[in-house]
Amino acid sequence: MPRPEVVNLTGASTLWFAVEKVPKKNDKESYENGAVWILAGEVDDFRTDTDKIDPLSNKITKIFRSTVISRRISAQTGVFTVHRVNKDGRMIKFETNANFKKKLSKLIIPFKNFVKIRKQLNILGVNNATLFPDMDGFCKHLTWRFSKYEDERAI
Repeated sequence: MPRPEVVNLTGASTLWFAVEKVPKKNDKESYENGAVWILAGEVDDFRTDTDKIDPLSNKITKIFRSTVISRRISAQTGVFTVHRVNKDGRMIKFETNANFKKKLSKLIIPFKNFVKIRKQLNILGVNNATLFPDMDGFCKHLTWRFSKYEDERAI
């Protein structure tokens, strides 16, 4: 069965998800960079008949807009990708999918820039409160705003 994933259509919200948390530490105890994947999708990459046919019935990977829109999906300008699954049950990722890998670009976000980007996005109105317009998002935003993350304490 194909597996759905959420994708964002705006760069600002996608960037927020890359920098919203403290960078992870790897095995060598150094911080990992973030990444944003940019897909230059074409019209044929989208599943457009989802009101008549189950979008999970794809035999190939497709992108689709849900007809059921939650406040979160709307705030994040989200679409879904339904990935083809191998016979062994593993999802075929975009970066290994023959149809999509040439349409992808990977943007590396240096971990040392997370704090600066996080603050700049907040000034632009991109934060947990706006991307998750419910009590959870608001509380997460307040927690971040009025306490410092580990990477913000060093500044």
